[in-house]
Amino acid sequence: MTEMLDLNRSEECETEVSIWNDATRKYEKVIKRARGVAVFKATVTDGKGGSATGTKTENAACFADYLEKAETGSIGRALAGLGFGTQFTGDELDEGERIADAPVERKPTYDPDKPASEQQLDTVDRLLAQLGLQSLASTEGLTFGYMATMIQDLNKRLQAAKRAS
Repeated sequence: MTEMLDLNRSEECETEVSIWNDATRKYEKVIKRARGVAVFKATVTDGKGGSATGTKTENAACFADYLEKAETGSIGRALAGLGFGTQFTGDELDEGERIADAPVERKPTYDPDKPASEQQLDTVDRLLAQLGLQSLASTEGLTFGYMATMIQDLNKRLQAAKRAS
């Protein structure tokens, strides 16, 4: 469920963006201005008693469809709060020096020593194929924790390959 917490279509906002200058043949930073700010809140439940909320603020200077982006972002944050989609994240959830929440030690919500899941094996096969590598010769004895680490590493390699091309 999503809820619009605030919508101000007349609020002036600005952001710094880079645009290509054909005359100088390089990117230049400029200030983009627009009117409109939206704040959404999403609440999601997992059907097992777990629930999470997420909020997202977006403005028209940063994104033309700021209403949709704020709503979608709030849903994504709420889902991440329940752990959905976070198995493929790297450093993007690391807040570094800008800690917004109380610092807590992250512990896996799974048993790293249990056998690898079918979903993990399918994901690894898909990532290996995208990287042009052969499938695993054998999956016997591979643990959930080992496969989680492998998936993170393969995702990083795939992202690096995409940036290089």
